[in-house]
Amino acid sequence: MDKIKAVLRIQPWFESDKGVLFGMGRVLLLQKVIELGSLNKAAKEMGMSYRAAWGKIKASEDALGAPLLIREEGKRSFKLSPLGEELVNKFIAWQKRVEEFALKTSQDEFPWDVELFEKKEIGQED
Repeated sequence: MDKIKAVLRIQPWFESDKGVLFGMGRVLLLQKVIELGSLNKAAKEMGMSYRAAWGKIKASEDALGAPLLIREEGKRSFKLSPLGEELVNKFIAWQKRVEEFALKTSQDEFPWDVELFEKKEIGQED
């Protein structure tokens, strides 16, 4: 029998009693806002409505009690608040550690070859 090759995919997120607090979906949306300077453009590029994107950000902001996005002074564009920036950076680093741990333990536990799912990060070239 050929050895099975498996791809490990993990998508953790945090919830509170108010719903989704923070996760990779929020990270990707916030990264798109950084890249494009616009929540509307970020939403469109991710295949969602502005209303859905704003609702996700607003729900996280309400649960956190602080903004993730702030308007740039004198402009119509958004940038990340210091908290938004901190959470994006910390979540990405934490997600990598979670994946590394899951990869190591899955290789010890299961009889197949396991590798991480390689997702293309926002802004990364082909």
